Amino acid sequence: METAALIIQGWDEYPASEPVANTMPLLRLIRTFQYAGIKRIVVAGEDYIMNEAFNRATRLEAEFIHSTRTKRKFTNYRVNALTYLKDKCDNLLLTPANYPLFDIPTVAKMIESGASLAVPVFEGKRGYPILLSSELFKSVIAADGDYEKLLTGSDYVEVEVEDEGVTADVTGPINAEEIAKKLALHTISRPGFKLTIRRESSYYGPGAQEMIRLVEETGALKTAFSLMGISASHARSIIKETETGLGFRIFSSEKDNMRDGSVVTKEARDFAAKYKAFHEDCERYIEESYKRHFK
Repeated sequence: METAALIIQGWDEYPASEPVANTMPLLRLIRTFQYAGIKRIVVAGEDYIMNEAFNRATRLEAEFIHSTRTKRKFTNYRVNALTYLKDKCDNLLLTPANYPLFDIPTVAKMIESGASLAVPVFEGKRGYPILLSSELFKSVIAADGDYEKLLTGSDYVEVEVEDEGVTADVTGPINAEEIAKKLALHTISRPGFKLTIRRESSYYGPGAQEMIRLVEETGALKTAFSLMGISASHARSIIKETETGLGFRIFSSEKDNMRDGSVVTKEARDFAAKYKAFHEDCERYIEESYKRHFK
């Protein structure tokens, strides 16, 4: 059973470019979910809120969903995010960006509850992240993405936690630095690395890998680079650099544009599978080596 995470970065949430206890709140949330073992992390918000400073801090660490507008219809980012995730996970941990101080064990405890709808509770006060099953997405989408309506009149499980971060709204009067000092994220060091393949210069790495994965999943290059939080020109640069290094095309399309019918070539799919296996081997080795040298 796969659990995904959704971070809401809307107008009412804490500013994306403002640090909390010396760390960007979105980056802290992404790291917390990552270290709790969650692979798919989505950030939903407006373009003007998820600015360049935010993108630089979190690029390739999450997928980005925005509001969409056509001549006939406006769809907000919450609805777009839930629509995107409904077939990609069994459960979802959801939090607004102004609650970035809950701890990694709390995430694990929420998942382990096995509930269809659950809320963490600290000293009698409800907090975040809330856990909801994919079966409830339809109800939230019908409510125009207002997930808090689930907690009024619905049956939900209260998960008692010893974690004041679940109730710590950083837009309010709290001591964020004192709470942050208690986090496993703050107190436990971990190794990190960026794996690239190069000759004179790098031509394949996390950017190309993520783009191939998302095009394979969505079938549209335009959707892929939007989810990655990069511009069309940046996407073209990655593609050109990757194809030059590999010596073959990574995408094919009958219309040869970014919007329609992009397909991952067999050669690119095979190479991405090898890179993924190589990356997993390196992760295991680095983790073991880190433990040997930094007990």
